[in-house]
Amino acid sequence: MVNAEIFALFNTKISMKGEDNMDKKIIEIFMLKETSNNKSSMGGGCCSSGCGCGSVQSLTMGELVERFYKKYDSVGKIKIYKLTGENKKEFILRLNKVFLDSGERLVVSEANLDFVLSKVTPLIAVNGNVISVKNYPDEEQLYNAIMTGKKIPTKSGCC
Repeated sequence: MVNAEIFALFNTKISMKGEDNMDKKIIEIFMLKETSNNKSSMGGGCCSSGCGCGSVQSLTMGELVERFYKKYDSVGKIKIYKLTGENKKEFILRLNKVFLDSGERLVVSEANLDFVLSKVTPLIAVNGNVISVKNYPDEEQLYNAIMTGKKIPTKSGCC
């Protein structure tokens, strides 16, 4: 992936030194390992079933990040958290911090992790506040949500 930084969950410290980085946003994407290959349509798409309800071309989350960086490189730094067996506890801690910062009352534990992730991933947060749940936005939708702080509406099922 060109220009996109994908961090292991263990690397949660971010250096924001320098005047140029002071306004940069921290964009976090939480994903199940399996969802990293899910596709979204160019128009944001509603599903990956091939039902033809979106546009013809599809993007993976990695491709979305790459396209976002090409257009909006100076906006922020993207961190992608993919759940693995090795990072489960750290993943839960960071996800709970995002939920708390967003005013959500949901508390994730190992017991409910699979259920919660099936309902919210991919989850996108900006500076600790959730802006997208169960959504694959296009780069413009992502940019607009980052700049306005407004949530990206969840698409209703089309298939």
